[in-house]
Amino acid sequence: MSGQLCVRVAQSEDATAIATVHVRAWQAGYRGLLPDSVLDTLSTALRERQWHERLSGATGEWITTLVAVEQERVSGFCSLAAPSRDSDAGPRTVELAALYVDPERWGGGVADALLHAVRELLAEGSARWETLTLWMLEGNARALAFYRRWGLEPDGTWREDVLTGPSGQHARAPHMRLRGPLS
Repeated sequence: MSGQLCVRVAQSEDATAIATVHVRAWQAGYRGLLPDSVLDTLSTALRERQWHERLSGATGEWITTLVAVEQERVSGFCSLAAPSRDSDAGPRTVELAALYVDPERWGGGVADALLHAVRELLAEGSARWETLTLWMLEGNARALAFYRRWGLEPDGTWREDVLTGPSGQHARAPHMRLRGPLS
């Protein structure tokens, strides 16, 4: 599928499509990095509820979500936390909290369009944002190569998240932080 790609701010009616992309991207992109038992039991319905809450502002987080739309279908999304939620990030740092593309569209320029839109959005109004950070799952070579093309590099900071699947199974998920200039 190819067509005109439009990036816009997500709305609550995008929650279902975002949840679908979110689950599909995790299941394809994290296969071999997270246990199949976690990936195979991901719930689009649960993600949809979470995205409805986020997009309606019910969570109280200051996060902006952008969607990439092709032929009226969401093919990817990203979310920004500004300022970054990391305590050591500094006041001029924004965090890329999520960036996922439907696996059918990997390599099709959707992620590039989203990051380009992020830079444009953050340049509007003021030049207060200087640095972009993000957390990525350790071992995700495809993502690391993509982010390096955008000037983001590991900054030596690590964390480990523990994911709990619907059946109560746990998976350790080591993450590394990437950092780079917004320009």
